[in-house]
Amino acid sequence: IFSYKFLDLGRGEVNYRVSGKNFLRLDGELSGRDADVKLKGDLSVNLKNPDRSYLNLKVFVKVKTGNFSGKSFNFTVRGNLNSLRFF
Repeated sequence: IFSYKFLDLGRGEVNYRVSGKNFLRLDGELSGRDADVKLKGDLSVNLKNPDRSYLNLKVFVKVKTGNFSGKSFNFTVRGNLNSLRFF
């Protein structure tokens, strides 16, 4: 999901479940040397106009190394593919 030279989030998997017409529930985990990441949210897919597909994702991060070791952060990613917002 995120790739920086100084940040190793490792590998993981994201599972999805179809929950209605054109609606997916997402759930995933990544574990790396620097942090553990959990994802939970949903994706509304617009097949006629993919640019209008909408993502609502909560991201939970627990840092393992550096100055923030042991700290937890969470944020939300919302929006369509052309304009994602981070809260």
